[in-house]
Amino acid sequence: MWSSRLFWKIFLTCVALIVVTAAVFGVLVTHRQEGQLRTQLDERLRVAAVLLGHLVTDDLHEGMVGGLQQTTRDLGEQTKIRLTVVAMDGVVLADSEKESAQAVAEMDNHRGRPELRAAAESRFGRQERYSTTMQAPFVYYAYRIDYEGEPIGLSRASLPASFIEEQVNRIRQLVWLLATAVTVLAIAGTYALVARIINPLTKLTRAAENIADGDFTQRIHVA
Repeated sequence: MWSSRLFWKIFLTCVALIVVTAAVFGVLVTHRQEGQLRTQLDERLRVAAVLLGHLVTDDLHEGMVGGLQQTTRDLGEQTKIRLTVVAMDGVVLADSEKESAQAVAEMDNHRGRPELRAAAESRFGRQERYSTTMQAPFVYYAYRIDYEGEPIGLSRASLPASFIEEQVNRIRQLVWLLATAVTVLAIAGTYALVARIINPLTKLTRAAENIADGDFTQRIHVA
């Protein structure tokens, strides 16, 4: 069987088809899963921003900004998301990554941040960019806080881009691991199947060759 050209022709053709199919499957599933994961993370940021906005609406309306920092830090610890509250003029009022209100007061004005400008105009804003405050790429989701139809502030949720890429890489590795395992099993099964088909043909071929050489005593028992 190992010397059979027919065996190797059929087996290698099947292997090529299996590998190509597994590769296409891996690419399609990975792409779909990555898209779903990014959508879920975006939704997580949106929900966090909206939740923060609802928690601080009354304090912003009444001008009681003293408790914003503690509220923001507590929610940030619970959600594992960086949260920020910003006044409509861009002044940062609270940030979950800062230890105190004094540290927040030293932050740059956020009036020019793209996601906050977008939220101020159309209620929501999303942006992926480099954070000068955190010195790393971040994904931001901002929400405009309204009170009786009037904008009174902005809330924002963000995650490091590296965190999102780590989640995507885990999904990618899992998909390709499964695709590889299925490919190996399929190749092993194909080998056994082709061998089972070719083995009787190999016996018949050898018997025919012996008969052609004048050996008429050949007897073949093939299922």
